[in-house]
Amino acid sequence: MKNTTTSLPTSSKKTKKKQALKTPEIQSISNYNNKNQFYPISKNNIPKLRFNKFENNWNVYIFKDILDIISGYGFKMNEYSSNGVPLIKINNIGYGNILIDDMDYLPEDYLEKYPNLVLNKNDILLALNRPITNNKLKIALLKNEDVPSILYQRVGKIILKNDNLYYLFIYYLLQEKIFKFILKNSKGSDQPFISTNELKKIELKIPSLKEQKKIGNFLSIMDKKLFLMEKKHSLYVDIKKYLLKNLFVHEDEKSFLRFKRYDDILQRVSLSEILEESKIKSKDDINKRISVKLNLKGVVKRIPNTNEIEGATTQYLRKKGQFIYGKQNLYKGAFGIVPSNLDGYLSSSDIPSFDFIKLIDEMWLFYYLSDKDYYTKLERLSTGTGSKRISPEDFLKIKINIPSIEEQKEISNMLKFFDHKIENIKKQIFLFSKFKKGLLQRMFC
Repeated sequence: MKNTTTSLPTSSKKTKKKQALKTPEIQSISNYNNKNQFYPISKNNIPKLRFNKFENNWNVYIFKDILDIISGYGFKMNEYSSNGVPLIKINNIGYGNILIDDMDYLPEDYLEKYPNLVLNKNDILLALNRPITNNKLKIALLKNEDVPSILYQRVGKIILKNDNLYYLFIYYLLQEKIFKFILKNSKGSDQPFISTNELKKIELKIPSLKEQKKIGNFLSIMDKKLFLMEKKHSLYVDIKKYLLKNLFVHEDEKSFLRFKRYDDILQRVSLSEILEESKIKSKDDINKRISVKLNLKGVVKRIPNTNEIEGATTQYLRKKGQFIYGKQNLYKGAFGIVPSNLDGYLSSSDIPSFDFIKLIDEMWLFYYLSDKDYYTKLERLSTGTGSKRISPEDFLKIKINIPSIEEQKEISNMLKFFDHKIENIKKQIFLFSKFKKGLLQRMFC
């Protein structure tokens, strides 16, 4: 596909050949050939970005004239069964897909009892309560594996009234239009919901069926690519979780994964044998304080609160390469290694840091503690009343099993490789999603 810098081509033979605008992102989306060209344009009832050979204005309709939306029924808990027909509820509507976690079921004969609520492949579902979360619209297109299923209350099913409407085009059109509609018209502050009566009044602009199919199929290809990227990301995350659980010996575990060339006995030591608390006091600087995020999200610069007073608490100097954790949240994954860009920053005694006093790979120790099943158990070390804390003294009493420094480095290098892959794929997903969002805004009017 190509983009151009000029207006739509005409059928006149005198029309000059359009100069292609280089848009690598568009060209790399799919294997579309050169006949599928995009042209940026500016007219009232046509989109800003359009495939070549489509020139007519889009027709304007009111939602209720071409579409309908129905909601399901509030089945009672005593009607549920352990298996049978999936019941699609609000919490099962994801961002473009159906979430199978926490799925409820109804007996098979409910397909005959409630034929109007039976869902089929390519049905479009919309969450009517809390329709936007994480700045994303909860709308889904049903696939083979999602059907047959039954519609629950406050989940809206979009019905196409006209054979000249293409379901994929409508699905992507509504992602853009309903998102804007909700931001403007959703009811309720904490639990916003969609008024279907108001939704039916919105204006929709629709092209020919042929152009609908062109747009819908193209965006579907993008979604398939995005799905594969997300699947790849999940795969790498799962592999890393497996390695964290099996490359290290926690507690009294005996069997674990190991590189073949290493067969020496692991050394069991207390953290006090390899770490020493750093207690270097420093002059406070409210703009140079650090904190440790939960869930292994890292050591970061702290954004000061407006009511904080500089010098109110004793601050300690933190150096790159030190191990650091939050006393209140160690068991919630609030620990890490001080990065080089935060060398010389500060934290209070509630976020202690430690120097390595024995030859050990600092990232190996980080990964050793990073198995969620392991670090959550450290809550048992918390003491005190009210907000309980894990003191440095108790932390340093933890015993771990360490291999040779060579094996430590091999383990940490492998896990850093997976971290790098996971982060790169995550960035690709973000950029691709952002690009798709831009297309949705420009390919519809």
